Amino acid sequence: MTASWRTHVEPRFAYWKINELRHSDIQAFVSELAVVRSASIVNRCLDVLRGICDMAVMDGRIAKNPCEKIKKPRRTTRKEERRYLTIAQLYRLADASGRWRPLVLTLGLTGLRCGEARALQVKDVDFKKHRLRVYKATRRESREWVTKDTKTHARRDVPMPACVEDVLRPLCEDRAPNDLVFVRDDGKPFDEQTASRKVKNVEGKYWWFCALTTSGTTIMTMHELRHTAASIAISAGANVLLVQRMLGHENPAMTLKTYSDLFDEDMNQVRDAIDANVHDALTAFTTHGE
Repeated sequence: MTASWRTHVEPRFAYWKINELRHSDIQAFVSELAVVRSASIVNRCLDVLRGICDMAVMDGRIAKNPCEKIKKPRRTTRKEERRYLTIAQLYRLADASGRWRPLVLTLGLTGLRCGEARALQVKDVDFKKHRLRVYKATRRESREWVTKDTKTHARRDVPMPACVEDVLRPLCEDRAPNDLVFVRDDGKPFDEQTASRKVKNVEGKYWWFCALTTSGTTIMTMHELRHTAASIAISAGANVLLVQRMLGHENPAMTLKTYSDLFDEDMNQVRDAIDANVHDALTAFTTHGE
């Protein structure tokens, strides 16, 4: 529930007055979020809002709960459709992100999770070995930023393409080793972003939705840039094991299950290679046989 609040509910409603929340506001939030997230995530977010409003009713701050009779998204067993950006689309989105262009390119080309990018320090960017060292993640817990181990509690080195080095170098020059790479103007970690709708832009924090709409990119979460990174790596020839290490999955089976559609082309290449080998072998056999 904490993650649902932090990632989706807080960016949308944290600055609303509880007595100004209407049934239509909640329904719009649920309907828009259902476009980009699964039914289970949407329902958890609704439960968070319902609990807050229930407490407000008991405290006498509002007369009734605006979350009642909200139409929920249907649960489905269909495989989640993944959104992959082309390199051109990724760069258009990055260009529309203003000062956060380096962050968008880093997420879309290396596959770091947002929390991992938030915890990235200058000393973790190795320009000599062309690697990003990933071992921590920073998330908001009870309105405070907390840095812990990564999701899988494992350290990993992520390949850093030259195009990512180019945008990170200015952020790391003349900085202390322990300084964070991606920070707001006030030095704090970059904020959680919402993809559901443009929200009140408090202190210029919520820029992601604006970048999506300005660049004409399909509505997606920042986390989904990991899919684009996987797609670009696989199209460049990366195998399952390399993509697993790059993204920090627990095992290759998880990577293959998640991105099986991206490896379809590999299957076609194997098929063509087998056909070519069989053809060559039969041709040689026929020639020598004669």
